[in-house]
Amino acid sequence: MRNTMTRSTPLKYNSTYQIIIANFLYLPLICSCAFKFEVTSQKTALENQILGQYKELEDDLILNSSVRGDEDNIKLTPVELAKQNQKFNLDDIDELKRNEIIGEANTGELEILPITAGKRKDATHFQIKLSKILVAEENKDRKTIWLHIIANNKNLTKNNLKEVQLSFANQIAQESPIGYWIQNKNGTWEKKLEE
Repeated sequence: MRNTMTRSTPLKYNSTYQIIIANFLYLPLICSCAFKFEVTSQKTALENQILGQYKELEDDLILNSSVRGDEDNIKLTPVELAKQNQKFNLDDIDELKRNEIIGEANTGELEILPITAGKRKDATHFQIKLSKILVAEENKDRKTIWLHIIANNKNLTKNNLKEVQLSFANQIAQESPIGYWIQNKNGTWEKKLEE
């Protein structure tokens, strides 16, 4: 009888001991797992297609700019030239936005702010002149890209240009930093105050 007690007690003790040790070893591993939840806004299928094609243009431009060789033999398409021009003008455009001279219109285009919005009334002659040039170039580049997206999407026609522009305007409004001027759907200019 004593042999049976002796055997069963260590076995019972060992299995309990093993469970306790396993909990101490594995519990921190299980509890240290982190879950990342990302809240995304709902986009229409059209917006996702447009954004996907816009990203492809970025990737194509990066690929073309990384090709070594004779620069005279590299021919960029009109849409690649538009993306390249946008990148070239980006710093100046961002500076004019920070200075509250230009903003994003609800049409997807860049505009010089009205005299009543932002700090437009305090802008120098040079800033206004530069703004006019950059706004014209940026809007030309955007239209080139929008038409390219339409031409390369079997679900879109030129009749969808306004939808593409609106989708682009919504995306720009969401991604614009706090302090930039955005034209709302009603046409009123508002300074972005929160994300």
